[in-house]
Order: sequence, then C-alpha cells, then structure tokens
Amino acid sequence: MENSGKKKNKLIKVLLFLAASYIGLDYLAKKKEDSKDIDDNNQYLEEAKTKHKSSKFLISQDETLYVSVIKPLIGRFGALIALILLSPLFAAISFAIYIDDPGPIFFTQKRVGKNKHFFSLHKFRSMKMSTPHDVPTHQLSNPDQYITRVGAFLRKSSLDELPQLWDIWRGKIAFCGPRPALWNQDDLVAERDKYHANDILPGLSGLAQINGRDELEICEKARIDGIYAKALRKSSISGFIMDAKCFFGTFSSVLKSEGVVEGGTGEMEKNMGSMEYDSELKAYIDCKNGVRNRSIDGDNRVLFICNHVIGIYNFRLEIVERMLDEGYEVHICCPALEHIDEVIGLGCVFHPITIDRHGMNPFEDIKIYQHYKKLFKQIKPLVVFGLTIKPNIYGGVAAKRVGVPFVANVTGLGTSIEDGGLKAKIIVPLYKFGLKNVQKVFFQNEANLEFMRKNGIVGDNYELLPGSGVNLSKHTFEEYPEDTDKLLFTTIGRVMKDKGTDELLEAAKIVKKSYPDVRFRMIGFFDDDYEEKIDAAVNEGIIEYIPQQADIHPFMKETHAVIHPSYHEGMSNVCLEAAATGRVILASNIPGCRETFDEGITGYGFEAKSAESLAETVIKFIETSYEKKVEMGKKARIKMEQNFNREICVEKYLHEIPGYFN
Repeated sequence: MENSGKKKNKLIKVLLFLAASYIGLDYLAKKKEDSKDIDDNNQYLEEAKTKHKSSKFLISQDETLYVSVIKPLIGRFGALIALILLSPLFAAISFAIYIDDPGPIFFTQKRVGKNKHFFSLHKFRSMKMSTPHDVPTHQLSNPDQYITRVGAFLRKSSLDELPQLWDIWRGKIAFCGPRPALWNQDDLVAERDKYHANDILPGLSGLAQINGRDELEICEKARIDGIYAKALRKSSISGFIMDAKCFFGTFSSVLKSEGVVEGGTGEMEKNMGSMEYDSELKAYIDCKNGVRNRSIDGDNRVLFICNHVIGIYNFRLEIVERMLDEGYEVHICCPALEHIDEVIGLGCVFHPITIDRHGMNPFEDIKIYQHYKKLFKQIKPLVVFGLTIKPNIYGGVAAKRVGVPFVANVTGLGTSIEDGGLKAKIIVPLYKFGLKNVQKVFFQNEANLEFMRKNGIVGDNYELLPGSGVNLSKHTFEEYPEDTDKLLFTTIGRVMKDKGTDELLEAAKIVKKSYPDVRFRMIGFFDDDYEEKIDAAVNEGIIEYIPQQADIHPFMKETHAVIHPSYHEGMSNVCLEAAATGRVILASNIPGCRETFDEGITGYGFEAKSAESLAETVIKFIETSYEKKVEMGKKARIKMEQNFNREICVEKYLHEIPGYFN
C-alpha cells in the first residue's frame, strides 16, 4: 500500500508538472505570437483574392478527424514532452552560443505556412553578430568566416533545427508535412498549388524528404508533397499511416546518414552524396538557374569541377565566356560561396557541392565521388575539366566509371604532398589512380610536372600551361606610385600558415625597426585561425588588414611592391596580376613563384619559410633607387605580355573539347 501511495504521489507530481508546463508554454506562445502584420505584402494572399473561387488552385475540403483533431494533439503534446526532456540540451546550446559570440540565441525566417499565410520559423543562431544583416549568406564573401565555432557544429549535427519544436507547439508546423517554403519561393509555392499541398500544415519532415534518393526538381518535389496531401484528405486512417511512414522514415534516413533535406527545391538529392545545404541557398540557386529543361543529348555540354568558385571566376572566366560564345552549355560544380550571381548570370548552370579541402574523412570523400558520378550521368558532358586535388582525384575516377573524357589541371601539389608524411603517402596513390588514363593533365610549373612523372602519376598525356595566365585587359599597366618614404607593400591571398603569414608578420616587425614609416598591408580571408594574431599586429601598427576584395586592381595600383611569401604554388596568380599591373614582385624562391619574375630585373626572390630572408629582401627593395623600381615595373608588364597572356590558356582548353574543330 505504501509503495502504491508513493507511485500515486509521483504520478500526481508528474501530471502537475506537465500541466504547469503546458499552461506556461501556452501563455508564452500567445504572448510571443507572430505579429498581426507578418502577412503584410503577402503576394500569395493578394493573388488568391483575384482568383475565382472555383479555381482548381483554391479547392478547399473539409478536414478529416485525424487532421483537425488527432494530429494537432499529437503534435502539441509530442512537442511539449520533447521541449521538457530536451530543455537541458537547449540550455547548454544557448549558453555555448552566447559564450562563443554574445547576442541573440535564436533567429527567425519568414516561411509559408498553411493556406499560404506567413509565419516565423525558429532556429538556433549559427552566424556571428558581425555578419552583414542585409546580405544573404550565399552572397557573402567567404561566408564560412561568419559562422561561429558553435554554429558550425550545430549545422553539421542539425541541432540548429531543434527550436522548431517550439513552432510545432505553436501549431505553425507539424512533425510531418511538406517542408515550409521560403516567403519568396514563388516557383515551389506555385507548383504545390497544383496539388493543393499549400492547404495543409507544413512539417519538420515530410514524404519528399524521405523519398529524395533521385534528384528532385521543384515539380517532382511538389508532386510528392501532393501525394502526401491527398493521403491526408482521403481518410483519417490514410493520413495516420502516411504520417507514421514519414516519421519513421525520417529516423531511418538519419541513421543511414542520408540526412533530411530542408526547404523546397530538392536540388541537393540524397543519392548525390548526401550533400546538405541551407534551404535558402538551395532555393536561391534553383531560382537563379531558372527553368532547366536543357538539351538531353549532351552534345554541347562541358562541366567544370573545383573546390572554390574563385578558381573559375577569377582565373578561368575568359575560358568560360569563350565556351559560351562558341555555343557550349557550361556547367559548374563547386561549393556555393561568393560569385554565384555572376557565374549564373553569364549563362552557366550551377551545381553546388560540399568539399572539405583539408579534410581526410574517407566517408566524406566517398560522398564527393558519388556526387560526381551521379552528376556526370545526369549532365552527360562532352568533357569534364577538373581543378585542384579532390576534384581531380574523385572527378577522374567518376569520369572513368561513367565514360566521359576528363581533363585535370594540377594547380599545385598542395600542403599534404609538399610536407610529405602520412597524408602524402595516401594522396599520391589516390592521384595515380584518379588520373590514370584521363584525356589530359595540365600543369602550371615544371616542378609539379616532374614530381608527377617521377611518381608514375602521368604518362605522356600532359601539357604545360603558363599557370592560369593573366587577363591583360583587366589587369592593365599602371604608372608607378610616386617616390615616398612611406613605401606600401601589399600581400594578397588566404591568411594561413602555408601562405607565409607568420614569416610576413615577423619580417614586418624587423623592417619597421629600421624603417618605421614603411606600410605593410594584407588583403584576404582567414583560412586558418589567425584572427587574434592579425588583430594584435594591426593594434601594434605592424600591418594593415583588409578583408578579401572582389577587385584587387585598385590596391595593386597604389602599392610599390607585392610580397608573396607562400610555401608552395602551382603558379601564383597574385604575382602574375601584380606584374601585369607593373609592380615589382617580392616572392618565395619556389616553383610557381620564381617563374613569374626575373631576379633583379622584375623582382626579388627570398628563401621560403624564412622571416629573416624576407626582411632582407624587403630592405633590398627599399634601398633600390626609385628609377630602377619604375623600370622593374615596366619590364614586369612586358614579361606578362610575352609569356603569360591568358588567351594561351583559353585556346588550350578549347582544344580539349571533343569535336571542337568540327
């Protein structure tokens, strides 16, 4: 009896706690309800007012008992239990977010809810407070620099989605239903109208999310959402079975690491390596690509794959433009960072992919290979052009499996191979396997070519390019800056160890002891954890720092010399662009740099990884007469005109397209 009484008391306490939690959360939900004006300027509601009531897009139907009563109760009480049980996790995440970057814990997105009314969807904040508020993530320059350390973990683990339990409690979404479209995702909303999929409550997961094994275009995603909506309208039993299928199917997908694709475009299908993207970005890319009813025979398609869009936009744009002018349909597959607008605006078709350039996770790399293989089958290109290590290796293997020609461009051996060790022992055999029997391998310097030949990676199917060449029209010659005691030295590139950042900072300190008025300026984004070190150097007056710039020509124009202290290069584009502008080059005496200048004539070399050698070279330049500096700049331009015109690279690429001369 005593034990029975204790159990009864515990049960009463639990029920009282649940009741108190219910009342408290209900009060908070009503107090924090979306403002009444959130539907202001709702284009969908305005359009609905102008349509005839009998329109097939506006057919309404009485809801079943399951949809009107049972499902909301399941969602509300399920969310209540989940919010209570996960409250310690919510608190821990909130604390971590605030400690990492003080500011709001949550952020909201305006989404399309039931009957196309807008509502606010909640997530944990993963971006820094310093992120430009008026610039979408996909338009930020190097958006990774704005993601907090905690935010990166939350995104990778999908824990940033947990606050949507609150949206389920509020009745704005359900556990299962079509994923809510963004407020401006007109194409998806219009397609869902055809199947009455906008008439039901959206969900955290849905039928389209667990059936995304094939690429889902917007029309296909909407069709599947329509199947779900039809099941809910048919009967209570049909609706319950459908939700159970979606609910348990979601768990299955997660356990299989297939991921639940959020948002409305379906562009990032699970069978293409389970690549996960933010829904806003996916919707944006799909919208920008436009209607993709392309030719299905693939007789005019070419595909570029690389690990950063800058590899295309900054250094091979002329190649892409020429191919478009020649009537080719150009596809580009790379991580979705800056310049998406510009690349798509040219007329290219963009395919985003996730690539960790420095990672060695074999499972993630297998996803890259799978993604390429599916993409090659889908596009059926005449030829695939690869840039950088992972696209070259996994793209080369995928191309062989699918049976399409592959042309690799070795833009540098990379840190892993240059440093030797375990990573080199892994990458060299992979390179040998990936580049075996490809159509052509382009190299940017003799040293990289000899390394590949020595290790049996390439045979006779290679050709040496003048790096990426330099656009002589874009990087025009500029008169040399006036003679002054405040000489300006500029370093452009990623802020990381292998770009000689440590040596540059140390050399700047040495030089400024004897020449305090000399200025050192760095332009670029952080590819390693150097923010604190750079901030300290700026505060001490050692250097000036400017974030990455889309157009560096104005900065080249006002500098006296460009310093490039890199440890290794394929062919330094920074040096080529500096020389084309008529500026003296001070660079590491390594392959990929030494080819860009003539010692004592157009530039000076120094020992890589040596701050002392760099400082001595800078001082040598300072003590060079003004007249000689001007002359060195002029000769640097002439060297670029004679040997590094980008049009050379354009012609080489065109020659690799099968049937080009026909």
